[in-house]
Amino acid sequence: MHVLIVLASDGRRGAEIEGERLGRELSNVEIAVDVVALQPASEHAPRLDVEVLGRSALAPRTLAHLRRRAAHFDIVLAFGSTTLPACALALVGTGVPFVYRSIGDPSRWVRGRLHRERTGALMRRAAHVVALWDGGAAAIGDLYRVSPNRLS
Repeated sequence: MHVLIVLASDGRRGAEIEGERLGRELSNVEIAVDVVALQPASEHAPRLDVEVLGRSALAPRTLAHLRRRAAHFDIVLAFGSTTLPACALALVGTGVPFVYRSIGDPSRWVRGRLHRERTGALMRRAAHVVALWDGGAAAIGDLYRVSPNRLS
């Protein structure tokens, strides 16, 4: 199995640290894994030692680079908020499934009906959505209409 882990940035923050750590753990059990970031962290932020795909997370060049990289992997694991739209857009038509890992409180993200509908559509493109806690999973199911069989 070949796994591509996608981080929102190369900054040492919650989701990024968790994704980078999972990459190391998978490598330790001899699973082929690459970890990349969509964009660099702010100039003075502590950084992870991972490849950065572009200057801006959702720029067309970044998405094209992600699409090319993902074509060589069996699955993509996405960590961090901007990885959801990036993977949902970049992987359309590739046949490469992606899993989105949510670590925050989904009920705090909602910025109105349109935002909720758009986020729900993106989450439903994922092969699976993983929440940090049971309440987060329940909120994702309720707010974004993610099917319980695609939600952990």
